[in-house]
Amino acid sequence: YKQASQGLDDLRNRDPDTPAPTKDEMKAMQDKRQEVEKSLADALGTDRLKDYRMMEDWPLKNMLDSGVPKSSVVKVSDMKDEAQKAASKVRNDKSLSQEQKTAALQAIRTETQNTLNDLLGERRAKAYVGNGGWWLNNIAPVRDEVRNVIQINQ
Repeated sequence: YKQASQGLDDLRNRDPDTPAPTKDEMKAMQDKRQEVEKSLADALGTDRLKDYRMMEDWPLKNMLDSGVPKSSVVKVSDMKDEAQKAASKVRNDKSLSQEQKTAALQAIRTETQNTLNDLLGERRAKAYVGNGGWWLNNIAPVRDEVRNVIQINQ
């Protein structure tokens, strides 16, 4: 476990002044990451690995520390994975027009936000999105945010 987590730390703490890695270096890092992830999974088991990843994810750890039940935090983590996979699938669907993709991504965002509100309460869900739940904004911006950006830029 210690070697595996050290390997992840080495990948995360790369010196920013080093030149961008080549394709071969990227492939080697990707292979190393997969090797480290497998080592972690082998050492910790599936459930403990999920707990480990939650503790490495600051917004999720913050929710746990603020008293949100672990079962709810696990649901948020799972929801994040599902929403990101669904958004990726929409983005890569060549049969959809840009307008259809935008509408589908907005629907994923809205459904996810509503589920977050139900799970955490509206106030806590809003705080989560503003303080680390950036992934939700990356799926699709809130329509009001888009409107405000357009108004500011005019």
